[in-house]
Amino acid sequence: ANLRQSGESIGRVLTGFFGILEDVRRGSSDLHRDTERVKNSSRAVLAHMGELENNQREILGESLEMNGSIERFTGGTRRLEELSRDNHRSASILEAEIGKLGFRT
Repeated sequence: ANLRQSGESIGRVLTGFFGILEDVRRGSSDLHRDTERVKNSSRAVLAHMGELENNQREILGESLEMNGSIERFTGGTRRLEELSRDNHRSASILEAEIGKLGFRT
């Protein structure tokens, strides 16, 4: 009877042991699956960060281009102002010279 009880006891221990091994295998599979999900998510985040970086570069480039255009526009406006002043002076001089000739404007 002792031998049979010992055999049953060993059987229960082995069954428990194999159950634990199966739990470890399942846990390991779950961990592997979760690790793959994290890895894939990290790759997706990295790809999106790369897209954001490219978008920021494009925005910076367009901002610099717009800044250059504004500077050219401002320079053109200044030049128009100078030409207007020169034109006004020339008109005043011309008016004075015409006045010297006896003509009234």
